[in-house]
Amino acid sequence: MGELFAPLLVRLPLPGFAVRLWLLGRSAPANLVAAVRAAVSSVRPRVLSARLKAVLTCDVRLNLGKIAVPILYITAKNDRLIEAICVRDVQQSGAQIDVVWVEGPSSNGSLTKSRK
Repeated sequence: MGELFAPLLVRLPLPGFAVRLWLLGRSAPANLVAAVRAAVSSVRPRVLSARLKAVLTCDVRLNLGKIAVPILYITAKNDRLIEAICVRDVQQSGAQIDVVWVEGPSSNGSLTKSRK
């Protein structure tokens, strides 16, 4: 369903609350929010839409078991875009996958420490 909205969403200015909610955390400093908004707005809508659609429609889980080299899956704690259940799905593929959890935004905007 997200792929249907991607073309519309990239034509609208990215609101600060959306940057905080999905990308940076609620207490992210205004200058960081502004930098993300500027970076997103610097990409042409057609390009951003194509990239979003590619990400939202990509599912290679069935092919992961065919990969003969180790895979490094880097994921952020408290990620608001990629659910933690996705890590489990990828791990169940049968491929040799090492998962590394990195710091990510917490609900209050501070960074969390990785424990894995």
